[in-house]
This record gives sequence, C-alpha cells and structure tokens, in this order.
Amino acid sequence: MNGDKIRTAAYLVQCALHRPALKATEPSYREALAAWETDPSVREAMVHVCGGLGLRILDINEHGAFLASDSLLSPFRPRLINISSRLANVDERMMFGLIVTTIMAIYYENQAHLYGDLAPSLSAREVVDRVAEIAEARREERDHNEMHDASDIDEACDYVLALPKSAPTETGQIKAGTLRRIVDYAFAHLAEEGYVKLRSEDDGGTYFALRKFRIYAKEFAVMEAYHTVKDVLKKQEGGPHA
Repeated sequence: MNGDKIRTAAYLVQCALHRPALKATEPSYREALAAWETDPSVREAMVHVCGGLGLRILDINEHGAFLASDSLLSPFRPRLINISSRLANVDERMMFGLIVTTIMAIYYENQAHLYGDLAPSLSAREVVDRVAEIAEARREERDHNEMHDASDIDEACDYVLALPKSAPTETGQIKAGTLRRIVDYAFAHLAEEGYVKLRSEDDGGTYFALRKFRIYAKEFAVMEAYHTVKDVLKKQEGGPHA
C-alpha cells in the first residue's frame, strides 16, 4: 500500500483525536477529508490504521473524522483521570455518569434530534432539576414495584437524592457536595472533549450541543442507562415511549 495513503489515514486519526478538537476548516485537515471522500486507497488505509490502534470509524464527513475506542487494549480508550481527580468517590462518579446520560437524553429526546443536524441547547439549572426528578421517579418506582430490578442507576439516584441541589459560597461559587457542582463538572468535561459549547451564562450556564455529541450519542443510544433515563423522561411528560 502506498506510503502517502497511509500517512494521510494516520493524519486523519491524529486530527480526530486532537485535543482541543481541530476545526475541519484547517487546510491540511480539509485536504485529508477530501482524500478520504475521493480515494478508495485512503479509505482502505484508514480502516487498517484504525483497526491496528483499536479504533472504530463512526463517521467521516466534511465536518471531521469521528472515531471511538473499540478495544479494551487501545491506548485511546477514554480515561477518567481528570474526572476522578474532581470527584471524590465512586458514588460521585456514578452520579456523573447519570448526569451525562441525562444531558444526552434531553438533547436528543427523539429520533429527529438524534439523526437531524440541530444544535439543541440546555442549561445547568435545567439539568439539576431533571436529574433530581429522574432520581425521585426511580425511587418511587422501586418503592411501589416489588419486581423492580435494581441496577447501578438506582445507586446513582440514591446519591442524587442525598445531596442538596445547590448551595452558593460567600463568594458566589457553587459548593462542593451539591448536585449542581457535579453538573458543572459534567458540562466542563463535555466542553473539554468538544461535545458542547457554552452559549451564555444564563441559568447557571447554557450550552449547545456540537455535531460530535450527536454522532457519539448514536453509539450510546443502545445503553441500558440511556433507555432508563429516556423512559423516565417520557413518563414525566405523559407521552408514549420513544
């Protein structure tokens, strides 16, 4: 296989994994994306390069290359080192997962949003309220249904209900040990990874979802936690299942 094709494929991988995220308008990136579109040899090389690195191609289009780890041994498997340093214990990290799942479920509440090309927005204050509502709904379901199958999401919900929603410090910051503080961490993490972008400071910070989040959301839409959150949201709205 031609070395230039392999270098182009490897460069696409570099661009896809770059932090902070590269804009597809950067000339070299744009040229590599065009090569993927028009040159079968580049596409073949990309498949082999990604396969060797434990990566899976989610999508490659004019907006960029979107990859996901596809192997436990891949060095590109997401690491939660930064999250772990911010969140003190396992309960907080479980709650972090529930919050991120809730953010995704609200952004992409239906198939039109998940497969369209919209940029939905969401505020930290709204997420705090919705996560608390989800936790309360799960507890009520568990209390009234002897056949309820407990899962990790129930442990996360119990921890949510044990925390105050929000409590400002004397300097106006949000105190640690509150639901709002972990919601802020969740949005900060998503912004760092290029999934969302701050639109305004309204309601504790309002963020709009970037295209990358929608592409990755399609992968996570098969997860149990995602469907659990979606079911609770639908019941609260009084609508049919998605």
